[in-house]
Amino acid sequence: MAGSWAEALERARESDAYADGRWAGCVDLVRAAEATTLARFHPFWSMLRLCLSTEPLPDGEIVPVSLGCVGGPPQYLTWWGHPYVGRAERALLTEDAQEAAELAALLAGVWADRGSSGS
Repeated sequence: MAGSWAEALERARESDAYADGRWAGCVDLVRAAEATTLARFHPFWSMLRLCLSTEPLPDGEIVPVSLGCVGGPPQYLTWWGHPYVGRAERALLTEDAQEAAELAALLAGVWADRGSSGS
């Protein structure tokens, strides 16, 4: 269920405690994402992937962008595509949570603005 950024942060803290350094800090990822235009969406976790929806689920549309915390070495992964339907593509693998969040915000912005261009 899509919730608040505070709930996403709490879940990230739980993941980080469980990971004990085996994957990148999910708390850093949530903070980086919330500091971008992704803050307008409703976050939810699916495994180690931070997903977004336009409204709280089940009413919201899932944004075809997600962010992951991965290990070996700890890195962040930005995905382009629906997390459950079809196949999401890896858009970026980086050690920088801010870089991952900024790309996700750019992709989500393009998706959210689809059809709003009057030209």
